[in-house]
Amino acid sequence: MVRRLALVGLLAQAVAALVGIGAWLGSPSVTNPIAADVQALLGLVWVAAYLCLVTGRWRAARWLAVTALAQASVFFGVDLVAVEGAYGLSGTVGLLLEALPVVALVAFHRQAPPVKARPWLVALLAGVGLLTVAMAVTYVSVPALVDWPGVVCVAVFVAAVVYLSVPRRPWRFWR
Repeated sequence: MVRRLALVGLLAQAVAALVGIGAWLGSPSVTNPIAADVQALLGLVWVAAYLCLVTGRWRAARWLAVTALAQASVFFGVDLVAVEGAYGLSGTVGLLLEALPVVALVAFHRQAPPVKARPWLVALLAGVGLLTVAMAVTYVSVPALVDWPGVVCVAVFVAAVVYLSVPRRPWRFWR
């Protein structure tokens, strides 16, 4: 259960980072381009941590995840000072949600069984595809009505419906 929390949490961060890179490449920030560039590129640390975790490099995954959490904390602090604490509560909750899977990485120890990499790599690709489509549909058609949490909620809802609609039998490509 704790291992799955770490995997799903790092999966969510990796998907968000990859989609964020795509959005950043598609429309660079006008307000503060250097900070946006650095933040987008440092998001790739989450992707590296996730890939290390899935491929069995657990020690590297821990270090990378702690590094990603540290840089997220720094950006949270900078943003908190810049907006004078306007979004402090939501930012704190977001930071705690990022910290939870990092703490859960303690469940990956020497005696722990290896992770089956294939389903988790497929989940990364599916998550990036689903979130990209969800962002493209919502931001192009009605940008004022849907924000980032709304896009994520729609993506999670669609993923849950697809998962629950598939009959319970092992898929051949997951083995």
